[in-house]
Amino acid sequence: MWDSEARRVTQLSATQAIHVLGYLRTNDDWQTHGITVGEPATRLSIGDPDREPEQVLLDKISLTAAQSQELLVLLQSNQEALGELSEREEEEKGRALNEAYRILFGRENWELLGRLYQHNPEKAMEIIQEITSSKTTTNTAEEC
Repeated sequence: MWDSEARRVTQLSATQAIHVLGYLRTNDDWQTHGITVGEPATRLSIGDPDREPEQVLLDKISLTAAQSQELLVLLQSNQEALGELSEREEEEKGRALNEAYRILFGRENWELLGRLYQHNPEKAMEIIQEITSSKTTTNTAEEC
């Protein structure tokens, strides 16, 4: 999406577009006030490990009620294609997350945890929590 006045571009993934479509269908306030769209991101505080991650929007664009209505029509007319793209996006996110965990935990450890998860998901999650909390504690102690 392009905001010519702000000279800003923002992009919605298919999954995000479906969420916006759901919002436009179930809420009426946008018909008066419009909506703000942007690229969702998670802000992490590196210097403060106790601070909770914060959900933010990057490259925000404010749409008027009329522009929001045009967006609704556009999203409705492309809903089927967006659904298919969204499924592919979610599969790709899963693969990327799996690869990130493999790198973080080591291939052999991650595969062992995967096998354990198939038989005892609670125990696997408990071990992952222990590993991640001990790494956070170690990293914090090393920084001091």
